[in-house]
Amino acid sequence: MIKKILLIMPPLRFETPPYFTYSLPILAASLEKEGFEVEILDLELHKTIINKRGLTRLICSKKFDIMGISGLITSYTTVQMLMDITRKQFPKKKIILGGGLASSVPEHSLKVMKADYVVYGEGVISTPNLIHALNNNKKLKNVKGICYMSKGKMIKTEPQPLVRNLDDLPRPAYHLMDMKKYINHYDKLSGFRKNMRIMTGVGCIGQCTYCFRICGKGSYRLYSIPRVIKEMKYFIKKYNIKHFNFIDEEFLVAKSRVIELCKQMRKHKINVTWKCCSRVDSINPEIVKTIKKAGCVIVGLGIESGSQKILDNMKKNVKVEQTKKALRILRKYNMPHGGTMMYGMVGENKETVKETIRFCREMEHDVEFFWTTPYPGTEIYNDLVKQGKIKDEKEFFEKLSDAYQFLINLTEFKTDEEAIYWKKYLQRKIKIPLYKKLYIRVRDKGLWNLDFQIYDFMKRRLFPEKYFESKYTTKKRAF
Repeated sequence: MIKKILLIMPPLRFETPPYFTYSLPILAASLEKEGFEVEILDLELHKTIINKRGLTRLICSKKFDIMGISGLITSYTTVQMLMDITRKQFPKKKIILGGGLASSVPEHSLKVMKADYVVYGEGVISTPNLIHALNNNKKLKNVKGICYMSKGKMIKTEPQPLVRNLDDLPRPAYHLMDMKKYINHYDKLSGFRKNMRIMTGVGCIGQCTYCFRICGKGSYRLYSIPRVIKEMKYFIKKYNIKHFNFIDEEFLVAKSRVIELCKQMRKHKINVTWKCCSRVDSINPEIVKTIKKAGCVIVGLGIESGSQKILDNMKKNVKVEQTKKALRILRKYNMPHGGTMMYGMVGENKETVKETIRFCREMEHDVEFFWTTPYPGTEIYNDLVKQGKIKDEKEFFEKLSDAYQFLINLTEFKTDEEAIYWKKYLQRKIKIPLYKKLYIRVRDKGLWNLDFQIYDFMKRRLFPEKYFESKYTTKKRAF
């Protein structure tokens, strides 16, 4: 009989402070509601022991009847290590694998990684139903949203419908998380302020070829405004939060809702600063003035490229001129902003690189470009598989990172060396002199976080070897 459940989340990145994610706290609350005893082991708080010895000691200290592991595909090596250790130390314990990794490659998760069960898509309903089925010896084929092996073949049940009204979800099990360790650190967004990530919606309306969505594309579901206000007031009262990072990827897309949320924030005297993300085509004068008045201090944009050909290949469904217009509006109203950029997309060539250089120079946009990376489940990854360019999935997954490193050449450049050269060329050509960069920084971002930016800059320059504090990372990981 399964009573005690251990949920594990591998670290998202090793070089950053603890990163709070909502998936496991919400799942844990759902399981507790069904009468199970749940423990969350968030390895974001144990980055210095992500090796076989450290994880073995940690897992052996826990008591559980079944283990659930979540995580992204970039956590593949850590997840595999967790599973191998559990198999060796607890050979009779069953393992459920969920999250982005399992949802994007369910068959690989079962056949290669040797998970007992996979929960794909949104697991908040499927996971409790799976465990109830195991406890009551019911047929697994009737449990929606799972995969399992039967007679050497993978059985994939029909998808579990999404929870359309997010207010129906239980409140995250914050009591199972060491919350103070997520908020008592500083970063470039919040500066020297206690900060917290907060979620007001789930999903994305985009159809980008480089992105995988665990619950599918084209859907953006929202919490009610009273629910959001309640969560914000909770964090402010309990943890004295001074800055919120809204983690919705398209926070501004529902304009009328954003305007009403800002109105309610002022009504309830929620006097904090906050950051949000947006599509470039969601930026207009009215929305910028509204969010600024309500405390927004920075808007993050997904720009990605200055070439219309590349944007079209990505299926971004935006125009370069819309991006320029969005940047001009933000600057006109003195709204601090940032914008991610990508290089190496399918179709990238000398001309598209030069188009992006012209865009960045015109808009004075000097940032570090990500490499376009084909993550499993994305359209560009599926195309590579069909073309036979990914021969060993396991080897490929083990090399995946968060897109700062070159992995595979998707461009029209004939060699890897040529593709790498043109990225360096692009970065060199858009580089802005330091004195001018400081001026642009103040112009675009005002004095927001200037104290922290100076501190961060001096720390990087004077003490580069100590820049990433040892409590967040470890230099050696024995995989």
